[in-house]
Amino acid sequence: MYSGSTSVKTTAVYKENRIFIVQNHVHLHFFQQNSQFSASFAQFIEDMNHTLHIIVTLRKEKIMKIYTLEQIRKIEKDIPLMVEQLEKGYEKYSLGETVVPPVGYLHFDEPVGNTYIKYGYVKGDDSFVIKVFNGFPENAESGLPTSDGLNMVFDSKTGMTKAILLDEGWLTGFRTAGATLVCAKHLAPKHITKVGICGTGTQAHAILSMTPYVLGKQKVVVYGYTKELTDAFVAEFKEKGFDIEPAYDVNTVCDECNYIVTATTTMTPLITADMVKPGTHITGVGADAGGKNEIDASVFAVADLVVNDSKSQCTVDGDTSFALKKGTIKEESIIELGTLIHTGKGRENDDQITVADLTGIAVQDIIAAEMACQLLGE
Repeated sequence: MYSGSTSVKTTAVYKENRIFIVQNHVHLHFFQQNSQFSASFAQFIEDMNHTLHIIVTLRKEKIMKIYTLEQIRKIEKDIPLMVEQLEKGYEKYSLGETVVPPVGYLHFDEPVGNTYIKYGYVKGDDSFVIKVFNGFPENAESGLPTSDGLNMVFDSKTGMTKAILLDEGWLTGFRTAGATLVCAKHLAPKHITKVGICGTGTQAHAILSMTPYVLGKQKVVVYGYTKELTDAFVAEFKEKGFDIEPAYDVNTVCDECNYIVTATTTMTPLITADMVKPGTHITGVGADAGGKNEIDASVFAVADLVVNDSKSQCTVDGDTSFALKKGTIKEESIIELGTLIHTGKGRENDDQITVADLTGIAVQDIIAAEMACQLLGE
């Protein structure tokens, strides 16, 4: 008999004299007779299956699935399906057909880090989802990933765990990039001069990699915090066949591009109204909490259409919140992305300036996690 304990709540499942202890902390501790060993969850999945015959049963004949990042990334080829499902999810969110509580948020000062807990369900679905995402930028100095996370999928009728997706934060990047494609579909100008990307991190990689699925092959201009980061990003995407060039200031991006996506963690706005040309669309995904601000309040004053993924979130934590505080926009003039999709009232012409402020909502995580489970054969 195996026994074990963890530092957080543990679920122990028995079948045929076997036990598997599941939890979402970083480490597990097991005891077999008098010997002790410990391993990370991922290492346990990889290595211990060779020595332990594990059967996880959460319902009589239903086996809970645990998916690793390598498995989850296989859904990357299903980007068109993701965009389609996200559109439906946004629409249901704005129509009140979802239950999405306020975001759980933890901020850490030393070292700097953020944890987001997003959860909810679509009414009538047979699952609900809890997503935990961690961002610790200083990890890079130690050679560690700057983000991590997982998604947990539960049966909405029994509360039993259906699947644990050890995506290490990848699904968050995937669904966020998918959200920018939804915005591109409804708000991008018909005739795109160039695509502008502000940011060179993981999220910017995901966004640019997926952009051709909606906008086709376009010339790209990218701006990063440093010349080294920018040049490395450009070199990587040139190898992938992109027509891409560097920009060493944001003015260049705004001068040359009429479709721009910002994906940074800055607290000082990158884009101001004087930089934005008529006909430009900007999607901001970086300002999600903690005082982050990519798009200056002045841009909202000149925008013909302002779109939020969630008015309740963006008016508190997004770029929109800064514009509201400065009085450059009124809340009643903002339209939610789901409402825009439902009514079909997006961009009207190529002279309009449009802004989409995305803070990320749980319905995206619900869609992404459920889609992963379905495609991976839950």
